[in-house]
Amino acid sequence: MAKSKNHTAHNQTKKAHKNGIKKPKTYKYPSLKGVDAKFKRNHRYALHGTAKALAKARAENTMTENSSKRYRVYIKNLSYETSEGDLEELFKKHEPRSGRHRPLGIAYAEFKNQEQLDAVIQEFDGYVLQNRKITVKKHLPYNPGNRRFSLKSNKSELSKNGSSNKSVVSSDDNAPDDATSSGNVPVVVSVAQPIVLPVNDNSSIGSDKKKSTSKSEISTDTILIPKAHGKVTDATLREFFKDYSPTQIYIFRTRKPKLNPINLTGSYVSVLATVDASQTKLDDIITNLKAQKLNGKYVNMKPAYMSKVAEVEKAATRLSSLEVIEGSSSSDNNNVEVNVNEAEITTEERNAEEVCTVPVEQGSGNQEVAATND
Repeated sequence: MAKSKNHTAHNQTKKAHKNGIKKPKTYKYPSLKGVDAKFKRNHRYALHGTAKALAKARAENTMTENSSKRYRVYIKNLSYETSEGDLEELFKKHEPRSGRHRPLGIAYAEFKNQEQLDAVIQEFDGYVLQNRKITVKKHLPYNPGNRRFSLKSNKSELSKNGSSNKSVVSSDDNAPDDATSSGNVPVVVSVAQPIVLPVNDNSSIGSDKKKSTSKSEISTDTILIPKAHGKVTDATLREFFKDYSPTQIYIFRTRKPKLNPINLTGSYVSVLATVDASQTKLDDIITNLKAQKLNGKYVNMKPAYMSKVAEVEKAATRLSSLEVIEGSSSSDNNNVEVNVNEAEITTEERNAEEVCTVPVEQGSGNQEVAATND
């Protein structure tokens, strides 16, 4: 049976309403836009703020009216022996109102000797007085030095530990090798041929730093750069120290701490450079180099400690003494992959990073050797 034209139009209207297609409503006044809408919003906020201010002022006026109804006098320069009963007797002909406030729930009592004090504490601690269980303890007078969170007491405790510990802390704070903290692990690289020496946190290098004293000997020919840009290379360092004939240069890369692995200050390394100080003093060399830029940036330099130089040399010697069992040459970079026997590696070496790069001389040219710990 064929449907009529009106019936078909009715079905289409139902489908349109079902799909959300409706005729838009027409308002008598158009909606506010732009500056008008902002003005209306700010006006509404102003009215709300005015209402709050009026309510606050009304409450303050109520408090003032209540306080003004109290006919109270202020008395000072009283004797310490004057009691509330004496004041009531003084003003009794004027019929004073009771001005005693509600107690705060605490009280003090004094006794003749320590025996009576101990007896009172033992007898009345936990006693029920007027349906309340009271606590009776020995009163301790106020002493600012005995505060729980007193900084003064903490300083006194530190001073009791001995002056030797204090000297060690001060030496670590002022040490020129601050680039590697106790939680960071140095990685050493040589300028002539890069050497990457990953060392674990429990290694001897990290423990040797704790044994340093305030009288550490400062090197007369080695410079420390605490922070240099992470992209320093062999060529840039050679160019930077070329006027002073660098004989040995190391780059220390510090691992990110586990507690705060995010580094927002960029990639930095520390550089140890041994220069020729026979003609010019090390301080003068540092002064001259501070006026130059390394990778387009000025860097800070200090004389290095001899202990730090020894640590770096020890790390380089330890890695170079690893026995090479087998290797394969690569046509891309002429590197040799080396597998090291685990039985011949110490605990420190097992905890090191997986890949190490060591310079090895073969034939006429130098080659880099990558040691992989299985």
